[in-house]
Amino acid sequence: LLVVTAIVFSGVTGHQLTFIDDDKYIITNPYLRDLSLKGIGSIFTSFYEYNYHPLTTLTWLIEYSLFGLDPGVYHVVNLCLHLCSTWLVYRLAQRLSGKENVALIVAALFALHPLHVESVAWVSERKGLLSGLFSFMALIAYVRYVDEAKRTDLVFTFIWFLFACASKSAAVTLPLAMLAIDWYRGRKMTGTLIEKTPFILVSV
Repeated sequence: LLVVTAIVFSGVTGHQLTFIDDDKYIITNPYLRDLSLKGIGSIFTSFYEYNYHPLTTLTWLIEYSLFGLDPGVYHVVNLCLHLCSTWLVYRLAQRLSGKENVALIVAALFALHPLHVESVAWVSERKGLLSGLFSFMALIAYVRYVDEAKRTDLVFTFIWFLFACASKSAAVTLPLAMLAIDWYRGRKMTGTLIEKTPFILVSV
């Protein structure tokens, strides 16, 4: 599935940057000019274009510092993130369903759905790819916590959740997905709300 997905999306490696947000986030972004502790600190303490996604901007900063405005590099990284997320979706579906064929179908629908073309082929949507990657990592850790009751898994869920939120603010909805997993696993909802207080506070 990963090989097929890579082939299907391989065309993006020859794309250029666009003048729909790529110009603001990559070409003229002042936060991509200083790969120093001060420069990185400014990324994490500032809003840019009314958004706050410091981890995403940090990936662009590293790429810009190493490769300048070579669009192929940005697109290859986007594709690699999508492939990693596809594998994580497979692992998550496998863990939830306990069935290999179900996991493969779910991962295939995720990997090859036309709606993902925008995220993979558009450098500015790196934030969605990165946030999705960390969100899937958080959900996998959370399912392990629900199934095995290891507190360390809940801690890792929270850490990956923070990373997801720092990649794109849409990740604030992740606690709802966690509640859906609780319901699917037959947990009592009253007790699960307390453990999600830190997640809800971060979302707020």
